[in-house]
Amino acid sequence: MIDSKELLEDLQREVTTLEDDLRSRCDAEPTVDAPLKTRYDEARARNRTALTYKAWREEELTNVAVAWVLACVFVRFLEDNGLIDTLHLAGTDAAGVVRARDQQIVFFREHPLSTEREYLEHVFTVTAALPSMAEFFDRRHNPLWSVGPTGDASAALVNFWRRADPETGRPVHDFADPDQYHSRLLGMILAGAKNTISKNLGSRTLQLREVATPTSFHQPRPVDPATPRHHRHRCSKDAY
Repeated sequence: MIDSKELLEDLQREVTTLEDDLRSRCDAEPTVDAPLKTRYDEARARNRTALTYKAWREEELTNVAVAWVLACVFVRFLEDNGLIDTLHLAGTDAAGVVRARDQQIVFFREHPLSTEREYLEHVFTVTAALPSMAEFFDRRHNPLWSVGPTGDASAALVNFWRRADPETGRPVHDFADPDQYHSRLLGMILAGAKNTISKNLGSRTLQLREVATPTSFHQPRPVDPATPRHHRHRCSKDAY
């Protein structure tokens, strides 16, 4: 079950870490910063912002950091509730984490020059190809596609989801929803995370671009837990 308080506190720390990493990457790599500067210049030309570039970029990078964290939350929820067959980040137990690590190994075997940033982008792209998922990961509106964190920060984000309870070996953050109220619970998680992160950012205003809300995430009515797993509505591995 989800420990909302612990989850939201941890997500806030992850967002702050990603913000710092994204800022450093933009400062160090002109080619990464250039697209953001172009968008800023366009916004200034159209009188859509009066902020300096640094202040404007800070808000944009906050949006990006939040988007990366929430995209992972979305994937983890699907994984822990059996809504996808292939595990990419973790699972409900140690065996699930091993399966996710195996997928990562396969990815790097096929893409030896890639980092965990490309791995996560691959995970999001694969998830977006599944039924009802495209809108949430829409490249036109979801800020996670604007700029990505460094490989090291991305690796830390992946490992965050695999952090295990030393007593049980299970991932610390369990997204399993035994009552099968998937859409409602996922909506509560994402809305709560966005609101909490926004509140804790203090004077910085969080203005995430519109992405698909959980209400467009179509889920079946609750089913009897005794119902055979293969009879439940899910995102088939055939869609990968």
